[in-house]
Amino acid sequence: MSPALGLGFVVAPLPLAERFAEVAGCLAPAPNLATQLAFAEFMADGHYLRHLRHMKTLYAQRALLRARLGSQADVDAMAGLAVRLRLPPGCDDRAIAAEAVRRGIAPSAVSRWYADPERHPQQRGLLLGVTNLTGARLGPACDTLMALLAQMC
Repeated sequence: MSPALGLGFVVAPLPLAERFAEVAGCLAPAPNLATQLAFAEFMADGHYLRHLRHMKTLYAQRALLRARLGSQADVDAMAGLAVRLRLPPGCDDRAIAAEAVRRGIAPSAVSRWYADPERHPQQRGLLLGVTNLTGARLGPACDTLMALLAQMC
């Protein structure tokens, strides 16, 4: 769910379970009991399975995004919540992001996160949030973005 929780699990053969527990205990301290109990209830109530189904859909959408945009731009998968779209040299990611907002989509310019984007022109691109895109919205958003890139790059 989140590395900040400090939770994880391994499905191991029963004869190895005790050894796995020993090794895990040496690698990191156990998270507090309240967190463990809350997550156990979360799983028991089926919320984790629902989360996994949602993530499967999200990854399928990301693959569709790569298929739609990847031929003209390099799409990198990020850590589950976003996709980084690298732009061809000479594209102004900040201007593209501003125009994209006017057209109803909201990417973030990657160069904003660098102290000196002029010294790192290869670090220009767009960060595309994909957690809130449904299949029906993904296609039109890609079309809008591709038209914008064709116009501005």
